[in-house]
Amino acid sequence: MLRALYFDQPRSRHELAGVTGLSQASVSTVVGELISDGVVVEAGQVARTAAGRGSCCGVNPAYAAVVGIDVGETHVLVEVFELTLQRRRRTATPVV
Repeated sequence: MLRALYFDQPRSRHELAGVTGLSQASVSTVVGELISDGVVVEAGQVARTAAGRGSCCGVNPAYAAVVGIDVGETHVLVEVFELTLQRRRRTATPVV
């Protein structure tokens, strides 16, 4: 479920059911738990269909961070990214 959300977000619960092969009830349960844990956030509304209006969800970019470190011959580069891979911070320090 997280993979489906991470690589193609936001998605509706209906879309997640189709992509993952899970029932809509299972998707709603899992998404609800992920939202209550803060991993996933509501990300707007989908267009009205015969089944009614639904909400989209996506990965919460502030839930965690990814850190990359490059130790080179002349510098050490540290970068911090949110889960959507948007850079939060970058620091380069020369090696003495």
